[in-house]
Amino acid sequence: MPVNQQIRQVPGLYRKRVGDIVITAVNDGIVPLPPEVMVGMAPDGVRKTLTGRFVPPSRM
Repeated sequence: MPVNQQIRQVPGLYRKRVGDIVITAVNDGIVPLPPEVMVGMAPDGVRKTLTGRFVPPSRM
Protein backbone atom coordinates (compact mmCIF):
# COMPACT_ATOMS: atom_id res chain seq x y z
CA MET A 1 0.00 0.00 0.00
CA PRO A 2 1.58 3.31 -1.04
CA VAL A 3 2.48 5.65 1.82
CA ASN A 4 0.22 8.44 0.53
CA GLN A 5 -2.82 6.16 0.10
CA GLN A 6 -5.64 6.68 2.62
CA ILE A 7 -6.40 3.71 4.87
CA ARG A 8 -10.07 2.73 4.66
CA GLN A 9 -11.60 1.26 7.82
CA VAL A 10 -14.26 -1.43 7.53
CA PRO A 11 -16.11 -3.41 10.23
CA GLY A 12 -13.98 -6.16 11.71
CA LEU A 13 -10.66 -4.79 10.43
CA TYR A 14 -8.56 -2.03 11.92
CA ARG A 15 -5.57 -0.75 10.00
CA LYS A 16 -2.82 1.54 11.28
CA ARG A 17 0.23 2.76 9.42
CA VAL A 18 3.50 2.38 11.32
CA GLY A 19 6.30 3.86 9.29
CA ASP A 20 6.33 2.19 5.89
CA ILE A 21 4.09 -0.73 6.86
CA VAL A 22 0.38 -1.13 7.59
CA ILE A 23 -0.68 -3.19 10.61
CA THR A 24 -4.05 -4.93 10.29
CA ALA A 25 -5.93 -6.21 13.34
CA VAL A 26 -8.87 -8.55 12.74
CA ASN A 27 -11.83 -8.64 15.13
CA ASP A 28 -14.06 -11.53 14.21
CA GLY A 29 -16.01 -11.79 17.45
CA ILE A 30 -15.60 -12.70 21.08
CA VAL A 31 -15.14 -15.86 23.08
CA PRO A 32 -17.04 -15.71 26.36
CA LEU A 33 -14.81 -17.04 29.13
CA PRO A 34 -15.72 -17.62 32.76
CA PRO A 35 -14.20 -15.07 35.18
CA GLU A 36 -12.25 -17.88 36.88
CA VAL A 37 -9.84 -18.16 33.93
CA MET A 38 -8.68 -14.53 34.13
CA VAL A 39 -5.16 -14.35 35.56
CA GLY A 40 -4.16 -11.79 38.17
CA MET A 41 -7.68 -10.83 39.22
CA ALA A 42 -10.18 -12.44 41.58
CA PRO A 43 -13.33 -13.76 39.83
CA ASP A 44 -15.52 -11.29 41.73
CA GLY A 45 -13.29 -8.43 40.56
CA VAL A 46 -13.59 -9.63 36.95
CA ARG A 47 -17.39 -9.78 37.24
CA LYS A 48 -17.51 -6.29 38.76
CA THR A 49 -15.29 -4.85 36.01
CA LEU A 50 -17.27 -6.49 33.21
CA THR A 51 -20.60 -5.44 34.75
CA GLY A 52 -19.29 -1.85 34.94
CA ARG A 53 -18.63 -2.05 31.20
CA PHE A 54 -22.20 -3.26 30.53
CA VAL A 55 -21.23 -6.84 29.66
CA PRO A 56 -24.35 -8.96 30.31
CA PRO A 57 -23.97 -11.93 32.69
CA SER A 58 -24.74 -14.30 29.81
CA ARG A 59 -21.47 -13.18 28.16
CA MET A 60 -19.29 -13.75 31.23
